[in-house]
Amino acid sequence: MKIEIELKFGSFDLPKRSQSMSKSSFLVSVLLLIVFVSGILAADMEAVKTSGVIYLDYIYDVNDFGKGDGFNKFDLERAYVTFDSKISDSAKIRVRTDVYNNTKSVSFTADGKDIRVGSYYDGWAVRIKNAYVDLNLIPMTTISVGLIGTPWIPTVEKAWGYRFVKSTFPDAVKLFASADLGVSLAFKIPQNYGEFVIAVLNGNGYSKIEDDKYKDIVPRITINPLPNDDILKGLSMSGYYYLGKKASGDDSVDKTRAGGLLSFNYDFINIGGEFETSKDADVNGMGFSVFGDVKLAKFLPSPLNNLGILGRFDSWDANTDKDDDAHTVLIVGLIYSITKNVNAVINLEQKTYEVDLHKMGIVKEETSDKSTTQILAQLEAKF
Repeated sequence: MKIEIELKFGSFDLPKRSQSMSKSSFLVSVLLLIVFVSGILAADMEAVKTSGVIYLDYIYDVNDFGKGDGFNKFDLERAYVTFDSKISDSAKIRVRTDVYNNTKSVSFTADGKDIRVGSYYDGWAVRIKNAYVDLNLIPMTTISVGLIGTPWIPTVEKAWGYRFVKSTFPDAVKLFASADLGVSLAFKIPQNYGEFVIAVLNGNGYSKIEDDKYKDIVPRITINPLPNDDILKGLSMSGYYYLGKKASGDDSVDKTRAGGLLSFNYDFINIGGEFETSKDADVNGMGFSVFGDVKLAKFLPSPLNNLGILGRFDSWDANTDKDDDAHTVLIVGLIYSITKNVNAVINLEQKTYEVDLHKMGIVKEETSDKSTTQILAQLEAKF
């Protein structure tokens, strides 16, 4: 392989000191670029494994949310592309990109009119969700450094199993992010009895930079009590505690979370339940989620043997000392495995509030309705 790089320098006038500093900075940048490109060319590209997944939706609004009766849309909820590389016998790297629908916006007034625009791009955007190195320097132990998965949400996501249908309960109610910058240590309990993880994190997730001096500490333990039993090896119990602070002016306020998860999967059935608590200063939140699915391969002939059913119920009260702020979410649906690595779900999702939708700010007109309902056709495709 022959690669030619041509660099052309234009002329520009700067004060001598600034000119010297600019040229030095530019030369350093060029040298770093050359080193980076050389590293890529020298690497064994076959050692880099690529994988990914996309989540596609068709959404039909049963309620009128101000866009007319029967509003519906095709949507790309998420697309992840993951690159894994084993760079030595005791180290590997993972980088994962996240394609998501950017809904952030900014508002300003121009010529007496209020204008609202996307913060940088109104549509699908790309960001980094994970970028970390795993170090296996101690037996049964992995040290992860960088933009890592937080200890709890990936655990619940694995138990729930249908991220493309609905994000996990703690993620949906925004208790904390699924990834963050920091360092973690994961210790495997011998003979597959479980795992203990502890992480030190910035606490702002993967879409915001650090803005205070505080760090969050998150321990999590998972126990598999009967890993060698043919039936009960799928029984798992997990618990975590999230100890953090966040800045409030010159002071700080507590930001703590705690929860537990009990899950069981065997052959054609998967069930689980979790509870969550939160505390932000003097505001206490509490809730729970139960979920499950049954695959009907043993009970139906082909091609219906690829069919299954799923359900989930969430209940969350963001402030247990305040009335009219709790809500529930009910999901029921049919699963169908179209082919290897392609799964589809048709489901109904209903969200119910303690007060009507107008008071919640969900609809503009007066109403007595307290529930929103959507019908969704969702597709997960892996590669």
